[in-house]
Formats: sequence, structure tokens, C-alpha cells
Amino acid sequence: MIAPCNIPPAWTSLRRAVATLAAVEAVLLVTYLVLMGSLALSSDPIGRSIGQGMVMLTLVPLVLCTLPALILAVTGRWLVLALVLAFITPALAIYLFVTA
Repeated sequence: MIAPCNIPPAWTSLRRAVATLAAVEAVLLVTYLVLMGSLALSSDPIGRSIGQGMVMLTLVPLVLCTLPALILAVTGRWLVLALVLAFITPALAIYLFVTA
């Protein structure tokens, strides 16, 4: 449950939307981390290095965009910035995977 804070009632729906979007992104990225982490435990050296690289590439958008957006949404501050961060996350993840 989202903690109450002093924000206008019109911003409550934006706060819930940003919190939901960031939470869904966090769940998807953590699920992907677990799947790639299992590949990093492989006995094959190439598979292990690919898994470790994919885990590092997944951590960057999670730590830089999703977690700050989720924290800002839960606290109810800078909701527009939190929304921008939540929308940047998929683009950043795709860019990192394509260029790596």
C-alpha cells in the first residue's frame, strides 16, 4: 500500500500509475536477472561470461532508472521525473543490449 503524503488529489492517479509502472519494470528486470544469473552458473566458460555480462547490462537500467522512479513514486515527490525515468528504462535497456 502506498503511504499517504501531502499531494493534491489530482496527482494521486499519477502517483499510482508511476508506482505501478516502476514496480512492473522492477519485477520483469529482476526475473530476467534470475534467469541470466542461472546462465552465469553454467560450467561452460562462454555461457558463464555471457550470463555475467547480461546480468551487468540488466543492473544498469534497474539501478539508474527503475529504483529511483519507484522510490520517488512511493514518497510522492517529483512525480513527473519519476514518470520520465520509468519511460526511459525500456529504451535504455534496449540500447544497452543492442550496442553491447
